[in-house]
Amino acid sequence: MYKIIYLTDRSVYNTYSSDNYHQIADQHLYLKKCGFKIICIVDYKYNVILNKCLDFKLHYPQIEKYVL
Repeated sequence: MYKIIYLTDRSVYNTYSSDNYHQIADQHLYLKKCGFKIICIVDYKYNVILNKCLDFKLHYPQIEKYVL
């Protein structure tokens, strides 16, 4: 299972989840194209956080509930 955590244009955190890596990759590109800020991608199979944005630590307190 993968989860994209992103920040919308209205400064609201949102997520997109899928078991399919290709869907996650496509959605990642789509969200970036729409101008949303990708905070990170969580890979629950390996328990790692991928593609962290540069200011990930700043966002972590607000997204911790999505990561766990």
